[in-house]
Amino acid sequence: MNPPPTPKRDLLLDARVRLAALTMLLGVLIGATVAAYGVHLSWPHPAAIAVGAAVVVGAVVVISTLVSWRRAGGRESVEQIDRWARSGRLPSDVPLGATLSRIAGRIDSAKSALWSSGVMFALWAAQFAFHLADPAQDRTDVVVFGVAFAYFAATLAWSLYAWFRRVPALRDLLRQGQHRLAPGAPAPGAAPAQPRPGR
Repeated sequence: MNPPPTPKRDLLLDARVRLAALTMLLGVLIGATVAAYGVHLSWPHPAAIAVGAAVVVGAVVVISTLVSWRRAGGRESVEQIDRWARSGRLPSDVPLGATLSRIAGRIDSAKSALWSSGVMFALWAAQFAFHLADPAQDRTDVVVFGVAFAYFAATLAWSLYAWFRRVPALRDLLRQGQHRLAPGAPAPGAAPAQPRPGR
């Protein structure tokens, strides 16, 4: 008998992959920005300063992410919910009260991230367009605003991906759990029962 197929791994839903990608992205952007300023302002050893800035920013990202994971129950808890979302099924042996609270918290976090990234993207896009259109602006400032614009464009893209790809699956898990808390309710997706005609 052949073993069951292994579920396809979605790298964009892997917490460690997301952390590594965000750390690398911010490190490269901050390092490039600091290097550009260092060369423009004739700093001593601009490359070393840029690398140091990138390392510091990467460390801040890692630490803040680890704190966020801890508040959500740990990385294993985060990835556990991601696995349930990928499979589309809430296990029957999980404590519903705590589990549904964690899932609802993930949905709220995704909503907040979408709104905040959208606002920041709009603000930095306007600033970047203003500096790009003004010929009197220093080119280094244009690069800095361009880097910020690129970063917030990436965060908005990820927030949109999470909202349209992950949140619907999380909401489905939430409906499954709520149905188990109310055994008399119709199963998720089922048509409502029709009343019997009177005799």
